[in-house]
Amino acid sequence: MTTLTQSHLAACLALAAALLLTAAAHATVFSGISNQSTLDTRSGQLTLQPGDVPKALADNATTISTLAASGLVGAIAEVTVSLDLTHPATGELTVWLLSPLGTRARLLEAVGGTGANFTGTVFDDAAATAIGSGTPPFTGTFRPAELLSAVAGQNPNGTWTLEIRDGATGNSGTLNSWSIQFDLSLSTEKDILTFGLPGNPAAITGTTISLAVPYGTDLTSLAPAFTLSPGATCDHDSGTAYDFTNPVTYTVRAADLSTRDFTVTVNAWATNFFWTGGGADGLWNNPANWTPAGIPGPAGTAFIPTWASVLSANNTFFSSVNQGVLGVAPGTWLRLAGTITNSGTILLESGNSYVGVDNGLGNAMLTGGGVVQLAADSARIEAVLNANGTLTNQDNTIRGFGYINSNLYFVNNGTVNADVDGRYLYLSGPTSGTGAYTASNGGILGINSVVTGGIFSGPFSGGLVTGVNGTLIDS
Repeated sequence: MTTLTQSHLAACLALAAALLLTAAAHATVFSGISNQSTLDTRSGQLTLQPGDVPKALADNATTISTLAASGLVGAIAEVTVSLDLTHPATGELTVWLLSPLGTRARLLEAVGGTGANFTGTVFDDAAATAIGSGTPPFTGTFRPAELLSAVAGQNPNGTWTLEIRDGATGNSGTLNSWSIQFDLSLSTEKDILTFGLPGNPAAITGTTISLAVPYGTDLTSLAPAFTLSPGATCDHDSGTAYDFTNPVTYTVRAADLSTRDFTVTVNAWATNFFWTGGGADGLWNNPANWTPAGIPGPAGTAFIPTWASVLSANNTFFSSVNQGVLGVAPGTWLRLAGTITNSGTILLESGNSYVGVDNGLGNAMLTGGGVVQLAADSARIEAVLNANGTLTNQDNTIRGFGYINSNLYFVNNGTVNADVDGRYLYLSGPTSGTGAYTASNGGILGINSVVTGGIFSGPFSGGLVTGVNGTLIDS
């Protein structure tokens, strides 16, 4: 037996309403003509009645009638108004339409002189004839005195008001009926905006959603919550338990009925992983290369032996003991969090290789006396996800050429060495610490930021050095 949840019911109703709107070119009518709400399934026209028509038009006074619209999805693209009223001298009348946001559009003012009535009168911005050029009883379609496009883009839901002013004494009349017809522009937005468990948000990259949970978590019954683009629906319920043993596809439907699939992967990270190289391909993201079989995550420690040469995958989390060589592939992130014991070499081996401090998981510290080698002009050490993360280089040597970037707070208590002939290693962000800065073998250390403290030997290029402990030599 299938249980129909509230969100499933809402999705079905939204789909049915959207299909009806599509069949009628998105036409939706709100009218004060009847005592009931009706839905014409052939045209998709919804008629709502305000409960106050027919209504007497007070002599030399203002009469108000209202319509309430709710549950509509989309913004107003176009609007037309239909009017039927009895009055012996239409030239005495001024009629306005007010949107729920208070936008006023004057439909008519002092037209028709002493002629009588508005019968089957429709106001449409696209009409060829202005209302002022018509004659009583104004049967047909006319351009209003002020364009109805003033309400385009607004939310159609809320209270609409028809305001009728009789500006002279001696005559009265009756508002028989009026209606509004909308063409709604349906949203195409269909994104999952947030996803996760309490206190544990997932990473959303395009249509890929990755969620890390503690080792040993039961993946067969997780209930992540999520938020969607306004007006969108999903085939899964937020906060309802599902089995995430394998990746799960979430299909999000926009108001215009287009869809987008998101793949959700949940990983229960182990605490310690030991590199065995059993996969024989040298890839970090091959579970066969680790014991236990799996991939180290942000809560885990990866032990890489001295003989190993490991190539990271995109968004590799690194909080590890590294004794061998960990290579950062082109166009990929190596994400640092917590204290990283690096007694080997982290190699940014080509262009667009990045070592990033994942400030969403906390700042990072490099220890272990190892080497971080930048080997390309566009190789970078910077902050990931959240700008202004802090990387503390406690005792490593950062060498080569590339960038230590501007969105990173860099505390250097180790060594920074531009050691490639004729190539620049740039310091581009706020830098402090007690460590050493040098340029050797013809390399150039380009200082594009404020560096506080430290010991310097050159030559150098550009920049500013501040702090009483700072010494700039051979500039």
